Formats: sequence, structure tokens, C-alpha cells
Amino acid sequence: MAYSLKVLLLFVAALFPAFGGVISYTDRSSWLLSSSALTTIDFQAQSSSGTATDYSTASGLTVAGVNFVGVTPGGYGLAVTESEGSFFWPGGFAFLMGPASVAGGPANRISATLPANITSVGLDLMSIYPGTITVILSSGYQFSLPLNGFGQPGFVGFTDTAPITGLDVYYSGALASKLAV
Repeated sequence: MAYSLKVLLLFVAALFPAFGGVISYTDRSSWLLSSSALTTIDFQAQSSSGTATDYSTASGLTVAGVNFVGVTPGGYGLAVTESEGSFFWPGGFAFLMGPASVAGGPANRISATLPANITSVGLDLMSIYPGTITVILSSGYQFSLPLNGFGQPGFVGFTDTAPITGLDVYYSGALASKLAV
């Protein structure tokens, strides 16, 4: 019986992918307590007051060693814009805006490649309409976060015992929407 149980446990463990020590957070304070030597990217230096700066290319935008690319099935879509405030977005900050997504449409995403030896990453995320943000880490670990829309930000952070080399951020919602990081 003991042998059968060990084989069963090994078989069940093999069905689930190993994600090392990944811990996900939706509370910024808890994430900050578990992280150190952080670099904040606020996109202010990449914005032009009142207009969007387009980075819709294969090379995207690199800031502080992090490369961001807005990926669509037909090409690229990425911009940095400064919010002056509206019904949909709070004002006074610059943000990275990825390609619009439509429910049932293609899997548009923001793909980020991180510098070496990063074991902690956090994101402030917003969308115009309610929907779900899914973040997939380079290890394959996946986390989904519902957003209320109308510029109400959500936070998701991750720590891992192994380096996080990149991540993809997807948006799915009922209406066409832009994803802001």
C-alpha cells in the first residue's frame, strides 16, 4: 500500500508544472516587504505632454533595462501617453498603453523582457472597461486579476526564488479596451 501511495503522489506531482518559489501579491505593501533594491519605471521621461509617443515597433521601448513590446497578430501596438485626467483615467501621470483587445479577438499583449537576476516584479494595471488582466511569467506561472475599469488601478506583484526573465500581460474584457501599465 505504501508503495502504491508513493507512486500515486509522484504521478500527481508530475501533472502539475513546477513554478519554484513564485508568490503572487495583489497588495502592494506586502509585495514591497518581500522585495528589495527596486527600480521604479514611471514612463514620465518618455511622454510628451498631452500627446501619445508611439513605440509600435519590433524593438518597442526600453527603460531601465526593461524592454516593452506591444504585440498583436498583425504587428505591434505600444505608446506612452500622459493623462490629463478624464472620466476614464485619473490625471497627472504618464503610462504605457498596449494594443487594444476585443473580447473573443486576438491575444494582444504587452511583452516585457527583464534584465538578468530579477526576482521581484510589480505592475500597476488599468483598463477603460471592466475585464481581466492575465500575467504570464517566463516560468509559465500565470495569474489573473479582475479590473473594475474606468481608470481604477489594480496591482499585481510577484517574487520568485529563480530569476524572472520576462512576462506577458494580456487583457480580456467585454468591450474593446486599452491596457495601461
